[in-house]
Amino acid sequence: MKIVCIICFLLGCGACSFKPQEHPLDPTTAQGLILSLLGASTEQLPVSGAGLWLRADDAFNQNSLTIWPDRTANGSAIAGPLIPVEGNQVNGKPAVNFPGSSPYRLNGVASQLISNTFSVLAVFRNGTSAPTGVNQALINVGPGVGGVEYALDGASEQLLLLKSNVLPMFVGVSPLTNTTPYRITTLTYDTSGNGIIYLNGATEVSGTNLQTFTNSGQITIGSRTDDTEYFKGHIAEVIVFTRSLSVSDRQSLECYLSKRYAISVSFACP
Repeated sequence: MKIVCIICFLLGCGACSFKPQEHPLDPTTAQGLILSLLGASTEQLPVSGAGLWLRADDAFNQNSLTIWPDRTANGSAIAGPLIPVEGNQVNGKPAVNFPGSSPYRLNGVASQLISNTFSVLAVFRNGTSAPTGVNQALINVGPGVGGVEYALDGASEQLLLLKSNVLPMFVGVSPLTNTTPYRITTLTYDTSGNGIIYLNGATEVSGTNLQTFTNSGQITIGSRTDDTEYFKGHIAEVIVFTRSLSVSDRQSLECYLSKRYAISVSFACP
């Protein structure tokens, strides 16, 4: 009967149906395996053109150790060590637990990310007992020399954008302590050097700092490209675009993340 149901489900014959489960993408169940395969190919973001889209839901497997997979399959290749993916972290959704030490980071090459304009969205929460005074790198695009580092400042716990891992470009105003719940952060940067960091949909800092990056398509999540400044905390989702998002596109994506993770944003979502 289960085999018949699976075949009918795939063919859309309507002879039987699957009951919703708490984690429908859990590949340890027949339903979860099917939905994982279908979802990876058919599910879409509300805004097209993402160069990279990573979501912990796709790796959730009964709190096991797993590599965080790449949803986009447009030339990206993400790999890394076995990293804990913990269920029911934010609104019942899983998140990847980065322990803040070597070798727990994700590395890859996404050729479509070679650009001097970009936007990065992430749902994250920083953890406790991070090394004092050491930055925590969330996402790096490009090589260590000439690339971009988006991080938490080690002293102020403010969001920080740097060039070449060393040249500060923009620094946020709100300390993000480890007691703060999950938040949505968005970074946009355009060809004129106009950069804005948003926190839960509201402008955190903005300014102009024109830089030319030597991006190679390399991307690192959870540390700097030189194996330092390891992030300690949880990341549930990362989305990267090779353009500076319009207000409407940014808010559409933030609304998608807001509804998915039950995180309030500063504007009304439809």
